[in-house]
Amino acid sequence: MCGPTIVLERGTRAGDLTYCRCCTGQYKVEGPVGEFKLVATGAQGNAAQLEARPDEFLIAGLISESAAGLNLSGVLKQSARA
Repeated sequence: MCGPTIVLERGTRAGDLTYCRCCTGQYKVEGPVGEFKLVATGAQGNAAQLEARPDEFLIAGLISESAAGLNLSGVLKQSARA
């Protein structure tokens, strides 16, 4: 098993399938969040399954946390005056 080359996204849950982009192996995610184990299925991913994708849950969380830390009401008031 490749291990470090397998990427799990923030929204990964037990039962999801993930792939090693190095060996193309398919793995099933098992166990509770924070204690995931990967079990090889014996299948291999195709080009579309191996393509890197942005982690949308991670990006959305980062944007949400960043926006919460900004004083947007003050910025909007200054824009309205201009």
